[in-house]
Amino acid sequence: MAESAHRPSLGQRVADLAGLAHRPGIPPSPATARTAAPEEHDVVVVGSGAAALSAAAGALGTGASVVVCEKGPVPGGTTACSGGVAHIYANAVMQSAGIADERHEALAYMARVGYPGAYDPEAPCCGLLPGDYALLETYYDRGAEVMARLGVLDAVHMESPWLAWDGQMFPDYYEFPENRALRGRGIQAVAPDGGAGSGGELVRQLMAFAASRGTEVRLGNRVVDLVVEAGEVTGVVVDDGSRCRTIRAHGGVVFGSGGFAHSPELRQRFLRGPVAGGSGTPSNTGDLVGIGVRAGAEFGAMQNGWWNQQVLEAVDDYATSVLDVWSMPGDGMVMVNRFGVRAIGEKREYESRGRVHHVFADDEYINRVMFMVYDRRTAERYGGRYPIPPVGAVADHVVTGSGVHGLAEALGQRLRSRSRAAMPAGIAPVDLSPGFAETLTATITKFNVMAEQGRDDDFGRGSKAVEFAFHGPRAADNHLPNALMHPLDLGGQLYAISLVGTTFDTNSGPRIGTQGQILGTAGPIGGLYGAGNCVDGVFGEGYPGGGSTIGPGMVFGFLAGAHAGARSPRVGSPR
Repeated sequence: MAESAHRPSLGQRVADLAGLAHRPGIPPSPATARTAAPEEHDVVVVGSGAAALSAAAGALGTGASVVVCEKGPVPGGTTACSGGVAHIYANAVMQSAGIADERHEALAYMARVGYPGAYDPEAPCCGLLPGDYALLETYYDRGAEVMARLGVLDAVHMESPWLAWDGQMFPDYYEFPENRALRGRGIQAVAPDGGAGSGGELVRQLMAFAASRGTEVRLGNRVVDLVVEAGEVTGVVVDDGSRCRTIRAHGGVVFGSGGFAHSPELRQRFLRGPVAGGSGTPSNTGDLVGIGVRAGAEFGAMQNGWWNQQVLEAVDDYATSVLDVWSMPGDGMVMVNRFGVRAIGEKREYESRGRVHHVFADDEYINRVMFMVYDRRTAERYGGRYPIPPVGAVADHVVTGSGVHGLAEALGQRLRSRSRAAMPAGIAPVDLSPGFAETLTATITKFNVMAEQGRDDDFGRGSKAVEFAFHGPRAADNHLPNALMHPLDLGGQLYAISLVGTTFDTNSGPRIGTQGQILGTAGPIGGLYGAGNCVDGVFGEGYPGGGSTIGPGMVFGFLAGAHAGARSPRVGSPR
């Protein structure tokens, strides 16, 4: 019992792992100067992506005064370079199309995708912890409402369906029996021309609304600490590059500051498996981790991210990039590990493919680097669809050779030539196994037989609607039963692209309540809120469909902002 009494809390363990624990003689905050007179607002919002700007809209809707602090040089965060899709249940688009999205089925679907280890349809809360299930309930119950309120405020109109190349609503990523509403949950902002707007358009509309209500978005303003009085968060300390100053927040502080995808140290300490880097804005370095620790926040899962793949040669932690392999182009293509073995259906969505790099077997991460292998026909018919370069272009990330043995020799040479310093942080060098060429020959031979038959007996390639949505139209010369499979020319010129696992951002951090309140050991921390990728993910470890990052960020950001605004004693009736 004595040992148990001194066991460190989860927050303390996070602090220890992140190197953020308090040490004697070291101030608990990086802020050392608070020289300017305090500025006062009802709500301070940290970050300027979809979660943060939705929080600003929620607060402004109560009549609160809001200031937005963005540490980066441009607004919009990772949202600005995204597709701007939000995954919302029972939304207005679905209702207009007559698509039923029943509550109990949607909750079961979210629970199964997000918590596959705990999911039990017969158990209370589907087997989930009550707090986690409550967030899913809130997401279903309030999601469509929040989108409607944003529209009424004229902050942003999320009424455009996310459409695939064939004009159909984009399908969800899992076809479980619980998912009876497969299409329609992905929605986008309505652009000025009436079409669907990308992430840039989503940010533009939210920014315009904030500006119309007198809210300033301050760039290059990094929040480095909280002001805490009598256990309540009453403001922030901001570093604008020249000095630190205090901003008082009478209602609360809402973090929508992004995850830690661009912090090599935090990635390596917390994320499972080898993770090469992240896409999106480089300013996502996990500021809320340290701030949350100092505030006494309870942390949820710290191992979760939104998984993807990137070309090995293209990984760059310090550049704003969306060069993830969002879809794997080509029908005559396989993806194998260093042993020459397939590990997943290649046409699966990015999140599932990203997870394959985390597999640990035979005393190693066997899929640390995966190799996309394709033939000349695929290079010509799918040229220009990243990562396959346009026809005639020379691309450093493509290795080529005549036949399997020629390719294996060239690929092995490329891998051996890469120094440790040239590998992304967290990814050790790899080499091909001694029997790679022979195993790859057998893998492709088997794949070719299955392609002729139109059935992938190993991974079910071509069995899910989302695979066809990402693939695009059938190749004109592919008359086989499965449009997503075509035999590779074993004896001709073959090509290989090296892929590593990445996260386009993490979704790990402090736990939140149903109003976006950041939780401490004794309940909500007064005046402190979080939404989006900087907090423990609403969907757990899962990604139920396109927009599963932006959707929760917007919904819980708005709820947090509205709650914080209503807390301010200076706020009267909503305006």
